[in-house]
Amino acid sequence: MVFHHESEFSLNQHNNIIIKWRHIALTKSYAWNRYFYDFGNKWMISARGDIGGFGVGCDFTWNVAALVHFQPWKNVAIVGGYRALDQDYEDGSGSSRFAYDMRLAGPLLGFNIVW
Repeated sequence: MVFHHESEFSLNQHNNIIIKWRHIALTKSYAWNRYFYDFGNKWMISARGDIGGFGVGCDFTWNVAALVHFQPWKNVAIVGGYRALDQDYEDGSGSSRFAYDMRLAGPLLGFNIVW
């Protein structure tokens, strides 16, 4: 499912100052899996992946991540690893065509807070 919103504002009729805002939110069907291995001494590794789209929301998407977790405190972990995300989406034709085909990949570092 794709949610689409477009607005236009004109200041006056002689000198059209037009502000356009376009928002597209992609929702998709997908399948995913996660794997965790706890070493038992505050260290854990995890891997996750998903694949989806299948023409519902977007044409095709996939996402993979491999992470190392260090949990020095009960509710806080430091997380580092690598993530790759790819999405392929097209809608419309001609001047109203919107295409979004991108791949983001790289290292990540963050905190995981649980309660």
